[in-house]
Amino acid sequence: MKYPRLMWIPVVAIYIFLVSHYCLWTDQAQNIWTRLPEFVIGMYIGKYYRKIHMPVFGAALLILLCMLFIPLTIISQMIRITVVGTCSFLICAYVGQHINNHKIQKPFIWVSKYSYAIYLLHHVISEQVISTYEGRVYSAEATVALFLLCLFLDIVGGVYLTKIMKSIYEICKNIHAQDTEEAYE
Repeated sequence: MKYPRLMWIPVVAIYIFLVSHYCLWTDQAQNIWTRLPEFVIGMYIGKYYRKIHMPVFGAALLILLCMLFIPLTIISQMIRITVVGTCSFLICAYVGQHINNHKIQKPFIWVSKYSYAIYLLHHVISEQVISTYEGRVYSAEATVALFLLCLFLDIVGGVYLTKIMKSIYEICKNIHAQDTEEAYE
């Protein structure tokens, strides 16, 4: 892409329009188009910026702390989800690139094997967990505890989904191999 920063114009336009005029039957937080900025920022960083620099980390940390500890009721829940998710990603990416100790790297390497399955499941799992607490007001500590619970369930679900998918893949591969052998007989 010749001008990758221009990509943000339609992404932000679609996001703002959908968040402010949402009228679809699915939950707004689970709609792929309202999750577009998070998806694009991950792809954008992976393709164009391999490193997160200190000013980006600092800004993400400051914004995240404000979102967690200052009750900003004028900001919609969907925007809060997007901002908190994006800032968390940027913070984790920055911290991850500065971990040089193999013992500390090991759990992150292990989780990265399941990251795609975790990504696929985390919206559903988080929505189910959070919906049981809907309408209640929590302290910042309770919010962090709820996040950690969701994170734990996301990782466990991702591990099992990966194992199930690998089993299905092996079964399909064996069936295909048998069909191929029979075709040559």
